Amino acid sequence: MNIIADSNYFIALANPNDTLHKKAIQISNRIDMNGDVLCINNLVFIEIVTIISQKISKDISMRIGEDILSEKDVSFLKFSEKDFNITWNIFKDINYKNISFVDCSIITSLKYFDTNTILTFDLTDFNILNKNYKFKFYF
Repeated sequence: MNIIADSNYFIALANPNDTLHKKAIQISNRIDMNGDVLCINNLVFIEIVTIISQKISKDISMRIGEDILSEKDVSFLKFSEKDFNITWNIFKDINYKNISFVDCSIITSLKYFDTNTILTFDLTDFNILNKNYKFKFYF
């Protein structure tokens, strides 16, 4: 199964001090067991390596980035102009200040990866998105 992953999953996985670290490890083990494929786009990747660099270290950020880019069980979407425009329209339509452009890019990625499943720890904001863009949460 393809699963669109939010940056907060990778950030929790990389940071032993994150309150969601243990949960991220459990999810990672389940994904490996099931043979599921994590899917991200380049905007999510940028967010992952930037936040890990800021919260943990540049070295760990670079290692995680290299791991993601070389991992055979991670599919990667480089946004086209069309993808960007679709995301921009989603962002403009959402009347809630806490939904980021990157969050909207995850919605755009659902169709590309032919899935309706999102892995995120940000249930508050994604529940708002789920009202308009029906998807399932991977827990």
